[in-house]
Amino acid sequence: MQSVIQQNHVGVSAYAQRALLEFDTQQFRGIRGQHAHRVRERPAKVDDIAKRAIQRQRAAGKVSSGNGAYLSRCVLRAGAPARIADGERYIREFFEAVQSSNADVGIISSELFADAEDQGLSAIIAELRNRGIVPRCFYFVRRQVQCLASAYMQQVKRHGCTEQPADYVRRAYKHIRFLRHHSFYLEQCDLFGSSNVMCRTYEAAIAIKKGLLYTMLNALSIDSEGLDFDVDDVNTSISTRELSIMLLLNRFHPRMKFSDMVIENAAQFGSAASGQVHNFLPHALVEEIDRYFADENVDIAREYFHRSELFAPLALQSGPQAVSVDGLSMPDLIAFFGGLLVRYDERLAALEERLTRQNISKAISGHGAVNQKNG
Repeated sequence: MQSVIQQNHVGVSAYAQRALLEFDTQQFRGIRGQHAHRVRERPAKVDDIAKRAIQRQRAAGKVSSGNGAYLSRCVLRAGAPARIADGERYIREFFEAVQSSNADVGIISSELFADAEDQGLSAIIAELRNRGIVPRCFYFVRRQVQCLASAYMQQVKRHGCTEQPADYVRRAYKHIRFLRHHSFYLEQCDLFGSSNVMCRTYEAAIAIKKGLLYTMLNALSIDSEGLDFDVDDVNTSISTRELSIMLLLNRFHPRMKFSDMVIENAAQFGSAASGQVHNFLPHALVEEIDRYFADENVDIAREYFHRSELFAPLALQSGPQAVSVDGLSMPDLIAFFGGLLVRYDERLAALEERLTRQNISKAISGHGAVNQKNG
């Protein structure tokens, strides 16, 4: 059996890693069922070696943190806010799931594996090898500026960030270790062995429809025939219009559900899309970041991809888009707040319907009790 530890968020937009995790989650039964009776016709039979973790983490169709969310949190670096200090339970459950699997390939995926402490991850890799399993690593890399812009949007959407984009990115970019693409690649080679590290570029994958999913499956030698690739966009990037308003409203500490509705409305309105190129950082800062990571990109391009450039040149056609409510028009504001009013009206209608059903049920129960007493 091969065990693939999927670090699919490395340098990738929030949409990319969520889409892959949702695909892993939603396709578990379909993949296993098809490959179980067609092993000779396909390159590999697939199982999800932590399906019980999925069942705990996901509500149908919603954003998932991956089936390895608990396991990855157990091996995070000391001091990481999400670290589970006493994670023996989840590590034990992981290996129990591995032991009970009869698949050729198991996938364990989480966005947090990229921040794993080497010692903790090494222990898991060593135990897998002791069981006769070949651990492998799969991940995407993305142009650093775009990754940082996407990370900033995620902070605004999901974590209440009120910092201006240039300030956030300028403060953060030198301290995110997995943006040093070549150095990170070498770290994974040390852990897994160079022949067991699979790296692909996000930009090349999104050039084709559902390319993220095809790229992952192709890397794992899994035939995609018969699989349902109808995975909706999840947690997509929003436009600078929504970003500007969210940045202002975060001062009031909105609930996570609020940002969910903003994202859903943006997608429906057509202002949000997966894989979009972000252009709201000052061009001087963009050039500074490109220079900082230039050697890393050249080194991995030559060593792993066997070419001179990691990413094709990206020409930004216009100046940076301002992230400010000052430039918003009245139609912009109506679209944003009107969409939220409609969402809240839908939620209110659903609540009214549920209360009506509960009242009817109580009335019927009460009527039956009275009749029984009279009888």
